Amino acid sequence: MSYGFNLKGISLKEFKTILKESYLIPSMRVLLEDLDKHLDLLTDYGIENMSEFYLQSKTKKKAEVLAEKTGMDLDYMIVLRRMVSSYIPKPRKLEDFTDMNDDLLKRLIHMGIKNSLALDDYLKSHSEEEAAAQLAVDVELIKTFKKLLKVSELRYISPAFATVLVRGGYDTIDKLAQADSKTLLKTIVDTNKKFQIYKGNIGDSDSRFIIDDAKIYLKYS
Repeated sequence: MSYGFNLKGISLKEFKTILKESYLIPSMRVLLEDLDKHLDLLTDYGIENMSEFYLQSKTKKKAEVLAEKTGMDLDYMIVLRRMVSSYIPKPRKLEDFTDMNDDLLKRLIHMGIKNSLALDDYLKSHSEEEAAAQLAVDVELIKTFKKLLKVSELRYISPAFATVLVRGGYDTIDKLAQADSKTLLKTIVDTNKKFQIYKGNIGDSDSRFIIDDAKIYLKYS
């Protein structure tokens, strides 16, 4: 199973629906302007899914070439690329996970595991018991890290925020997809107040964003 959203499995038509029906952060709402026209240009050019679009536009030079060939406005294409790239999980520093201790961090680094993507690969290739024995930790900590890494596959979920979600009981993407936005928000606020894990505030729009993303993940992962 791949890590994060399966961009190859999201056709241009399906991505239109995602953009129209999901909660968009303010900087991405410009994508709704003439959405059908812009994505139809990509379809006419022969691009079938969002992975193909990303690969052909992921640098400024490639975006300029693609914009010229398709007739799409370059500024719009850059925003669209930024939107698509947000679905690709970025490697996280292991030390940013609240439950990571110095001894475990040293053991992981010694094994060549230096970020969240490498740790995810390791945990997928070992049973929980094997990993716990090799890393000299309790198996419950291994289970916790598997949950943290999983919810971190959603967009904009930092290690600290993932910790709040997991400690608050939203430790699977299924639970997040089925959550009520107001209940989720209250749980996040209360859990963070209890453990003081991250600074800052979130609102109902943020909790709705997480729920929407979880639903999209379950369909395209």
